[in-house]
Amino acid sequence: MDLVLDYADKAFLTEHVYPSWMAEDDIGRQCLSLFAITSVGGYALYLSFALVSYVFIFDKSYEKHPKFLKNQVRLELQVACGSIPFMTLLTLPVFLAEVRGYSFLYDDVSDYGYAYLAFSVAMFMFFNDMMIYWIHRLLHHPLSFETFRPVAEAALREVAKVERPRNEFEQMRGIQTTLAVLESHVVSMRRLLMSLLDNDDDLHMLYLTKVQTKLRVFPLVAFDIYGIQSQISLMRSNIQHTARVVDLLWTSKRNYLLLIDMSLRVMLLMLYCTNYWTGLFGQNIRSDFEDNEALFWGTTVFCAVWTFGAYAVVCKMFLARGLSLSWHKRV
Repeated sequence: MDLVLDYADKAFLTEHVYPSWMAEDDIGRQCLSLFAITSVGGYALYLSFALVSYVFIFDKSYEKHPKFLKNQVRLELQVACGSIPFMTLLTLPVFLAEVRGYSFLYDDVSDYGYAYLAFSVAMFMFFNDMMIYWIHRLLHHPLSFETFRPVAEAALREVAKVERPRNEFEQMRGIQTTLAVLESHVVSMRRLLMSLLDNDDDLHMLYLTKVQTKLRVFPLVAFDIYGIQSQISLMRSNIQHTARVVDLLWTSKRNYLLLIDMSLRVMLLMLYCTNYWTGLFGQNIRSDFEDNEALFWGTTVFCAVWTFGAYAVVCKMFLARGLSLSWHKRV
């Protein structure tokens, strides 16, 4: 960060932003400069990757889901963009200490040797990952949850008050429930008629009434009710099959997103390897390699070939085991 701040001071800040009486090593000026640089970089990094993810990866059909908020994309942007200044404030003391010389960065690799250099790069990545893990753990602590509860309650109220059309599953469940009720009524009526036909005493009582001329209609009605019951059962079976088909479609979409996630994780793993390699030369270290242009371009080409080549090898290994990491959507 000291190199970035020095470049920003010489290129823009000293001449166009700060007054002449404010020195470059003034702690107040350094705080403002570091806060501005980190905030602008955070917004640029988040908005650029969020735009690429929304345009090329995000499935737009999820916006039609009944639990998708009316302005969920805008709300997520507000929460994320509103959090960047607070995260910058948390990072600012570390950057300020590094700029003012309170870090253990060194310029000459011969001071500690290449073994310590490789060890420090690995420990740096391990420390960052562990800190991110514990930050996520603390966010789930009850004390932290009390702070974020108003945002969650507002989201729940938004879900409760906004009217949304029912999706395919709810519509089919409603129709299926109605058919089940109708079938129960038809079955009850059929059982009543069959009990009348099977009971001789009830039949003799009917002969004594005015409907004795219509007794022959009862068997026909019973058979008609049986046919209606069969039609209802067939409709329920069709609805169940349709529900299974829709469920298979949603499962296929989920599997497609899992494949994308797995492929991105493999690519990220390859980038971690190149990050470890380039980190050996990227921590403000002065060595004989900085003037070797061939080594620079050779390292760049090697990292690019390693990333995509290793990714292709991993994809072939998965394909040999019947799992394709292709982003081609089959459904």
